[in-house]
Amino acid sequence: MEITGWPDCLAEDQRARLTGPRAGLTPLAAARLVKRMHGLEIAGGRLSARGRLPPNTALPAVPRSERNTARRSRPAPWLPEVDDTGRFSLTPRVIAERQARWLAADVVIDPFCGCGGNAAAFARSGARVFALEADPARAAMARRNAAALGVAARVSVRVGIWQRHLSALLRQHPSAGVFLDPPWGGRDWSRTRLSWSDLIPEADRLGRLLISVDTVLLKAPRTFDPTTLPQRPGDWRVRLELGEGRVVKMLSIRSAN
Repeated sequence: MEITGWPDCLAEDQRARLTGPRAGLTPLAAARLVKRMHGLEIAGGRLSARGRLPPNTALPAVPRSERNTARRSRPAPWLPEVDDTGRFSLTPRVIAERQARWLAADVVIDPFCGCGGNAAAFARSGARVFALEADPARAAMARRNAAALGVAARVSVRVGIWQRHLSALLRQHPSAGVFLDPPWGGRDWSRTRLSWSDLIPEADRLGRLLISVDTVLLKAPRTFDPTTLPQRPGDWRVRLELGEGRVVKMLSIRSAN
């Protein structure tokens, strides 16, 4: 089995997590892997996969019932309250908990709070969370979710946009980690390679603010190109967040000074 086109930002251990063991695959298992990997847009790269076969042989066809991975059902939201956007964008609980461990900050600033899933996960890990949300209804929902999960005392949600409030929060909490979960632009993200400026309004301005932050963690779609991230004193590390069937749910991208 040969897979090419890997982006440089994906370390070998991350590539192995996505493909699984490749030695000794049966012809059908190899065909499944080729179907899953070939043409996959991931972290700024586009993969090419093919089986190494004896002359005049071909991989078997993948059964029709396995061809449409989009048929897999979404798990029920783990927050008590979500809106239509939240049903699509809410971070799965196990990934939110893993992101909280990876950021590993006692104080977290969340400038794109939404319905509050990640804010609640950070608070459940013991962090104090200061969150921003532009939509008053969604901000109220995030507060109710924090209360329902027993972490209201550790989650403060302010109605507003990062352009108005983030600088002040960073001055008040200079050792805070920053978690970024900007809107991905709807369901078409999986068909479009996205850059930092695609994800973030006034991206250059935000990049300048992040230079002095100790630890930054970005939740990004699979098609996001990490080479477009702003420069920081620490390198950016990319982690694949996988779901059922080794499907890439999202990227977690971390930089620590």
